[in-house]
Amino acid sequence: MFPLKAEFFQTKKFYISLLFIFIIALYFHVSYFGVTGSDDKTLISNISSQIQQGKSFIEIVNAPYMFNNGLFYRPVITASFTLIYYLSENLFLQFVLNIIIHSITAMLFFYILIQLNTSKQFSLLLVLIFAVAPFAVNSVAWLPGRNDSLAAMFILGAFLFLLLNIQKNKLIYFIISALLLLISFFAKETALLAVPVFIIFIFLFNYNKKFSLYKILVWLLLVVIWYIARKNAIQNIPEAEFTANLLYLFIAPGLILVPFNLSVLPVIKDMQIFPAAAGTLITILLYFYSDKTSRKLYFFGVLFYIIFLIPALVNKNPEFTGNIMLESRLYLPAVGIFIMLASIESSIKKILNVSILYISAFAFAVIFLIISYIYTNSYSNEINFWNNARKNSPSLDLSFAGMGLVLLQNGRYEESLIEYKKAIELNPARGEYYSKSAYCCLMLNRTDEADVFYTKYLKYFPDDFDANLILGIINYKKTDYIEAEKYLKTAAVLNPQNMQPITYLAKLYAAIGEKLKAMQQLELLKKNNTKIPAELEYLLQ
Repeated sequence: MFPLKAEFFQTKKFYISLLFIFIIALYFHVSYFGVTGSDDKTLISNISSQIQQGKSFIEIVNAPYMFNNGLFYRPVITASFTLIYYLSENLFLQFVLNIIIHSITAMLFFYILIQLNTSKQFSLLLVLIFAVAPFAVNSVAWLPGRNDSLAAMFILGAFLFLLLNIQKNKLIYFIISALLLLISFFAKETALLAVPVFIIFIFLFNYNKKFSLYKILVWLLLVVIWYIARKNAIQNIPEAEFTANLLYLFIAPGLILVPFNLSVLPVIKDMQIFPAAAGTLITILLYFYSDKTSRKLYFFGVLFYIIFLIPALVNKNPEFTGNIMLESRLYLPAVGIFIMLASIESSIKKILNVSILYISAFAFAVIFLIISYIYTNSYSNEINFWNNARKNSPSLDLSFAGMGLVLLQNGRYEESLIEYKKAIELNPARGEYYSKSAYCCLMLNRTDEADVFYTKYLKYFPDDFDANLILGIINYKKTDYIEAEKYLKTAAVLNPQNMQPITYLAKLYAAIGEKLKAMQQLELLKKNNTKIPAELEYLLQ
C-alpha cells in the first residue's frame, strides 16, 4: 500500500531500524530469563527488602550499591532497578530495560561514528557487529551487567553532544553533554574516565583552539560533585590490583574480536592464548591499514580502549582463586576497538570491492549473532550459568561453590557436597565452603563427616553460633561429652537468647551425673519460659 522508495534503504532511519531488528532478534528471548544466582538475586532481594522495610525511594537510591555495606555508589543503577521493581516484581521488565539500554547505546555509537567522518554504511556494519558481539551478552542477559551498558549509554550520549557542540558551536549541546556526563558518574564510577578521554580527543584533533578552557573546568567541577556525593554516602574504598591483571590488556581484544571459550565468570588463568593473540594482532595491524588522514582516529581508539579498560585491570577478588574479569567490563573498551576499525575504512575500500566488504562484514555480524544467541543460554537460569562457569573457568573455586549452593538449595545434597569438595581443593582457605559441606553431610546423615567439616570451619569462624551448636549436638550424640560441653558453652555465650545450647547442656550434665549443673541449666530454661525436656523433669521434683 505504501511502497518504499529505493532511497529509504540508504537513510539513517533504515539503518537504525535494521540495527534494532538484529538486537531484538538476538535478545528478545532473554526477557523471559530468570536469575543466575550470581549477584542478581542479591541485588533484587536487597531492593525488595528495603521497600518492605518502608524505606523511601531516595533512601534506597542513596545507599551503597547492592549491599548495605557496599563499596560502590551507583544511585542511577539502583534507581533503574528500583523503579522497575515498583512496576513489577517479575524480571521481564528488568530484562526488557537491559535490551532497551543496549539498543540506545548502539544507536548512539552509530551516530558518533558518523560524526567522526565514517560513512553511514560502514558505521552501520561496525555497530551491527558491536551490538551482536558475544562480549556484550553479559551486559544484556545478566541483570547486574546493566552497570556497564547504562554507564556506556550516558557516556556515549555525552560524547555525541560534545561532538555536536564542537562542530556547531552551540552552548545547548555542551550543557546536554555535561548533564549526561554527570548522570554517567552516578551510574558507575568508570564514567569518571570519560573526562581524560574527552580532553585527549579535544587536543588530539586540535579542537583546543575553539574549545574554551571553562568547559574543561566544568567537567572537573562535575567530578567534584560526584566525589562529595559519594563521600557522604560511602567512606570505604575498594581494594585494587594491577600487576596480576596486566596481561588482560592484551587478552581483551581477543575476547572482543575472536570470541572463544566464553565464560560467565572469566579468569585470566583459564583464557585461551590463540584468540587473545589473534585479537591483539588484529588491533596492531589496523595501524598499518589506517591511512595518514585517519591515523589520529586510530590512536584515539587505542587510548579509548586502554583508559576504559583500567577498571578491569585494577579489579581484585582476593577471596577467590582468581580475579573475575567480567565481560561486561569490556563494553566500553570495545567501543575503542571499533573506533580503531573505523579508521581503516578508506584503506580497506581500496583493497576490497565495496560490495564484497559489506557482504563479508554483514556475514561476520550474522556469525556473531549466532554465537551470541547460543551463549545467552548460559544466563537463562542458575544451573546453566554455573555449568558454564565450571566448564570454562575450572581454576576458579567460585565456579564449583556457586553450583554447590544451587544444588544445596534444591535439596540435592550429595551432588552439592561433590561441588563444595572441589571448591575446597581449589581454595582450602575459604571457610564458608566447610560450613556448606558440613550442612550437606548432616542432611545425608553423615555426622562424622559433618563433624570434620564444622571443626575446620570453626578455625576460620570461631564465633559462629550455628557451627558451635551443631558440633556440640553431634559430640553429645557421640557421647564425647568433653568436646560437646566445650562447643555448647561457646554457643550459649555467643547467643544467650537461644535456649538450645542450655537444653543440651542440661541433658549432658544429667547424662554424666552432674545433677547440680543440670538443675542450673533447667532453672535457666524455666526463667526463659522454655519447655523442659520430659526426660529431665524428675530433676525438678
